[in-house]
Amino acid sequence: MPHPGVRPLGPPAQVLETGLKGLKRVYKEVDWSISYLAFLFYFVIVVTYRFPGASFAIAAAVAGLIFEKGPRRLPYWMTWLAAFLIWGAVGVTQSRFPQLAWNDGVIEFAKLWLIMLVAVNVLTNRARIRFFLIFFLFLYATHPIRGALFNTIIYNNTIEDRVIWNGAWANPNDMAALTFLALGISAGLLKDRSDLIRKAALVATGVMACVILMTQSRGAFIAMGVFAMLTILANRKQLKGLVAIAVVGLGAAIAAPAGTFDRFSNLTDAVAGGSVDADDSNSMKQRLEIWRIARRIITDHPVFGVGLSVYNYEHNIYARGSAQTDIAGGARDTHSTFIRMTAEAGWLGSFLFFTPFVLAISRARRVRKKYGPLFPDQSDNVNYCEAGLIGYLVCGIFGSYQATIFLWLALGLLAILTEGLRRAGVQTARPTMGRGPVRPMRTRVPQPVPTSR
Repeated sequence: MPHPGVRPLGPPAQVLETGLKGLKRVYKEVDWSISYLAFLFYFVIVVTYRFPGASFAIAAAVAGLIFEKGPRRLPYWMTWLAAFLIWGAVGVTQSRFPQLAWNDGVIEFAKLWLIMLVAVNVLTNRARIRFFLIFFLFLYATHPIRGALFNTIIYNNTIEDRVIWNGAWANPNDMAALTFLALGISAGLLKDRSDLIRKAALVATGVMACVILMTQSRGAFIAMGVFAMLTILANRKQLKGLVAIAVVGLGAAIAAPAGTFDRFSNLTDAVAGGSVDADDSNSMKQRLEIWRIARRIITDHPVFGVGLSVYNYEHNIYARGSAQTDIAGGARDTHSTFIRMTAEAGWLGSFLFFTPFVLAISRARRVRKKYGPLFPDQSDNVNYCEAGLIGYLVCGIFGSYQATIFLWLALGLLAILTEGLRRAGVQTARPTMGRGPVRPMRTRVPQPVPTSR
């Protein structure tokens, strides 16, 4: 009972007080370490653009692994990416720009690999994973999402009414693709045990879906359809989940500004053979010509490619002999993660890079099917993270994201959450006592005692 003379808190204040207590518990449940703190600070740097020192944060996080409890981990998907790095290093010797391929390619990819090595060795329990998901979502909501909305509503700083922020989010297509990672995280928190986090995640999910639509990215429209289809299939037996998805989708569509769907209608007109405006027609012609040049580069360098992160320079050379130099000339990007990886690392290098994504998605589905009914909350986390990664990859058909930490993080989070669900399921199926699993006791059938005659 409240103290006499103290006025009871109203419902909003009670919700806030309960939520703050829940957040305090989230913080207290975490066992902190040097690597974990450096890992968090790295994402403060790369998401907010407020501090320098990303390389220093990576070095501190890797060095701090010495003090981490438990054995070091190197999961299967990290092994595949290590093989990709080795292949890229060998390909430097065959590149026309070896110095650039080494510094801007192999070294930068190695940094991404190291930060993922830290991720799999610090996100080792539910408390740390949960705190990181909430922490990352908070950073993303208060910086890229807030900045994009402020640019649109207050400062009128857009690209042809297409929402942007700065840094990695300065292009509308990139803004949409990068947001799929955060969208998967926020949707996965819709069943968190904290009421405040659940409500915040619901608002974040709707706002992020709206921002993706506001980018007017045609690739993102397709990816959003895939994301919605995957989440609907996963919630087809849960009426409450389907209603939540419908409400979020309808709210995002209503909140999106006028003209958001015009670019998508142009895309459907082009597919149907109808007329499109001049700008969209030129954009399509330009992309097709860039892909035609990329195909020539892949044909000429099928084994090792042209070297990691040097495609633009190679494209500039090939485009000089093209009849469409005015459309696709210069140091152009492929505008496709899949085409660029094949051009830069060859067919085998591309296979090494994308195989972990296929394996992680396949494993996530098997584990969810087997253990999902036992742990529905963790299963939802895996499901939405998987949908976010697939949406990201769909955007990657029309944009180059192979060297961004956020694509690697989407893969890492899916694999880590899947492993967490698998371990929980195995421990439930085989209860443990002490360190090892309890084995069923073998009972011996008593033998009759021989008697003397």
